Amino acid sequence: MSIRPSFDNLDTWLAAKPAGHFIVERWGVGIAINVHRPGQPVQTIFARTQAEVNRLRLQLSDEGLCGYVSGGA
Repeated sequence: MSIRPSFDNLDTWLAAKPAGHFIVERWGVGIAINVHRPGQPVQTIFARTQAEVNRLRLQLSDEGLCGYVSGGA
């Protein structure tokens, strides 16, 4: 019998991603992307335009990270 983690909330689900994850959220007049990689401190990237955010999201996804957009950012 294997023991599977309980994914009862978003934070638990994202933390289980082996390559890490990122969260996109509004911050001030722009958008912040908080990148969580296992064994590394959180990296925050600030973007001013939606085009810049989309480029960064694609780059992070290509690196194997899973993303979440918070609150319609």
